[in-house]
Amino acid sequence: MNKDKKYGNFIYLLGAMGIVLVIGACSPERDEYSFPPMLYDEQAYLREIAAADDLITLNVTRSNYAVALKKSETVTVALQKKWDLLAARADLEGRGIGRLCDEVELIEFDFEKIARDYYRLHFLFRITGQLRSRYGISIMGRLADPDLLPEANREKGFINWHFNPLPPTKFWEEGEYLVVSHDIPAQDLPLELRMSLVDTKGKYGEEVSLGVMGQLVDLSLNREKILSQSDPFQLWDWLQYCHARSGPPADLIRGRYLEVTGGLSPEVVVEEGIEYYGAKVSRISPDRCRLQLLFRATEAIDRDYWITIYGLVAPEDRDQLSPSRLKAGKKGEQWYSAIYPPTSNWRKGEYIVVNHDLEVAPIAYDCYGFFYDRKEKKAGPRFELGILDAPGQ
Repeated sequence: MNKDKKYGNFIYLLGAMGIVLVIGACSPERDEYSFPPMLYDEQAYLREIAAADDLITLNVTRSNYAVALKKSETVTVALQKKWDLLAARADLEGRGIGRLCDEVELIEFDFEKIARDYYRLHFLFRITGQLRSRYGISIMGRLADPDLLPEANREKGFINWHFNPLPPTKFWEEGEYLVVSHDIPAQDLPLELRMSLVDTKGKYGEEVSLGVMGQLVDLSLNREKILSQSDPFQLWDWLQYCHARSGPPADLIRGRYLEVTGGLSPEVVVEEGIEYYGAKVSRISPDRCRLQLLFRATEAIDRDYWITIYGLVAPEDRDQLSPSRLKAGKKGEQWYSAIYPPTSNWRKGEYIVVNHDLEVAPIAYDCYGFFYDRKEKKAGPRFELGILDAPGQ
């Protein structure tokens, strides 16, 4: 036997051993770090299908079955029946995170840690129209305090990931539910995630909030703590940790949030169809604060308002105003920005918490604001936001 032939047989043997090891280690009943099951086990697949209670979980089984070495009519039919059943339930419940564009609605989002500093993201879409182009998916992650981001991301203030979904968007079929999964490198940080569709021209459609990349179980909540909470802003913060597979505690938080907000009375109507219910102001760091505002849309909004926020300061603190305000002899600071989510996306009857992170000086501010209609070039009525205390007060 010549040297080349010996070498070829050795490589073949290694390959065969590898296949045996993979097949032997893989089963439909697996842990989070194992390979997809390539060894066919009809009963194991049927158990997984029966246990799946959402389309994201069922899609994991469907994807693993697609690469199995053997197929059966029994499993194929069971998968399709369960998919149709869960899709019909999703239609009936009418849940949705937000509309990315006229053709695509994001219904659910979830994620799982698959290795150190690696996460797998899962998106459930409802396709309501035919996309004519291939779009990518852009994910942006922010923290209330950008100084806590990895050093490479602090200057721009966010982390960004981009990927091209499979199947490509051009082949997404109108009327179907579609699960897209993708792995990203990310540290264990409570990033506030937003996503959008993008192409070579930029963003296509709207940006949609995904909540916080953190698990609800990490908040150490119990039934008593949830049901005794009456602060709508705290409940809203917990809601950001409620994802597609967060379980019964997430439903409890959603129910309590609706119960608490439903018992509130508006302070003022800030624009036609928009009620204001109050605000929460908290200091994140000596030079940053988070302002949370609670609104309710009483009807569909046909335009995107902006918001102007003023922070009055004591006479002895006016030397700490921004240079432009100080030069103009103003009595306080001013911030002006778009509102997220845009008011034209607010649903009738929905309560919306709007977050604004502001750069501030280490002094106290008496804050108020108003909406601004850029089309009509006019401001709405003033509404009070509360006092931001100086650090240490």
